[in-house]
Amino acid sequence: MKIVTWNVNSVRVRLPLLEELIKTENPDVILLQETKCMNDVFPREFFESYNYHLAIHGQKTYNGVAIISKYPIENIKCNLDDESVEARYIEGFTNGKYVASIYVPCGNKSPEAYEYKQKFLSQVASRWDSDDEIVLGGDFNVAMSDKDIQTPEKWVGSVLCTPEVRSEMQKVFDKSFFDVHVDQFGKNDFTWWDYRRPNEGLRIDYILVKNIAGKLETLRKYRQMERPSDHVPVMITLT
Repeated sequence: MKIVTWNVNSVRVRLPLLEELIKTENPDVILLQETKCMNDVFPREFFESYNYHLAIHGQKTYNGVAIISKYPIENIKCNLDDESVEARYIEGFTNGKYVASIYVPCGNKSPEAYEYKQKFLSQVASRWDSDDEIVLGGDFNVAMSDKDIQTPEKWVGSVLCTPEVRSEMQKVFDKSFFDVHVDQFGKNDFTWWDYRRPNEGLRIDYILVKNIAGKLETLRKYRQMERPSDHVPVMITLT
């Protein structure tokens, strides 16, 4: 079973790249972030033409998450609390596993935004206490260590790598979630580049698993294609 997570930075703009991904990798599940469209204009027909089922949590212009699966998706839940007005979280049960697509706030616009980021990460951690097979995929907007930053000296003090957000992210790991990438490679492979700083990659996109094993791959070739996202897909093949 292959699961891909990808912050596409507009699902409608990236359809040619998504088509390449589907034809080349044939993923069973695709977890999308920053779809940037309401549910009624989501390109549902495109994915259904490849026999995928969809669970969508959209928002105009900003945010937006989705689960796209070859299998029916049940027990769909959007948002981590009833107060949220931002489409940043969706989970569902598909092919015997719980999966969630997560877009953690960046937290750089104001002290309130930074506080919301920490709260959001804490809510992700508190959501998953069960012993089910679980896959969390998404843009967590956290570089857990300086090894996750190509030029760490240039990102000192950034909201992507402060001790506070790293501590909140650690709470997710403490719920028995496993970062396959670090264990597999012993090094880090960057997943995001600011369009304005193309030589300063960070690893802020993760696939975290619980009670599952797998092999991870960062699909860097999608960075070189026409009209790329600022993120590249990350894929796990479950074993």
